[in-house]
Amino acid sequence: MPHITRIIILLLGVIFSIGASAQEDNAYDDEIIKIEHAYHDSYGYHYGFSMAIGLDDFSLDTTKHLTAVHLDGYVGWRFNKKLSLFSGLGFEFNESRIASFRFDTQFFSLYAGGRYNILNTRYMPYVYARAGYGFGPPQEDAIVDHENGQNYQAGLGLTFPSKTNYRYYMAFAWHHQEARGAESFIDPLGNEINTKYDILINRLVLKFGMEFN
Repeated sequence: MPHITRIIILLLGVIFSIGASAQEDNAYDDEIIKIEHAYHDSYGYHYGFSMAIGLDDFSLDTTKHLTAVHLDGYVGWRFNKKLSLFSGLGFEFNESRIASFRFDTQFFSLYAGGRYNILNTRYMPYVYARAGYGFGPPQEDAIVDHENGQNYQAGLGLTFPSKTNYRYYMAFAWHHQEARGAESFIDPLGNEINTKYDILINRLVLKFGMEFN
């Protein structure tokens, strides 16, 4: 696992530890505990950010998906306690290996989606789905040279109880991204190898996020 991924996971652990401590400090107030809206807002505007890391590879062909880091920011609207819609902008880095060649893809994605709270409880489980389009880096003088492509994501998550103006959440999600492009490699003998690829990135990701009203 790359050092940057380990550092990110450590930082997330610190952030969620701070959040857990804050929740314990508020636990003494029995009246707040009894009020559902002390933990989850049920109507109106919200925004948030999240980060996801790749967990496993679900390719059915010879492609092996390795490291993945996804960053997202979004805005949305809650219509009621159950349903909300959102749109956002994300950045994703995916590392894949085909045979002995490694391909790195980078996408800036515009997407829209929806979320549905399964149970209206203190620890709130939910499902969500989104669809978008990933834009690759500029083609001229780019280290990573690939085309744009569609992406989809669907997942199951859990929102943790917190204050009314913010909350933490996590989710396991299936991520799909189309990726087509070309890349050059230098073999051990110093020869340049030019390759083209057309892959479907299908993998499980673990997502952590924070949301604000």
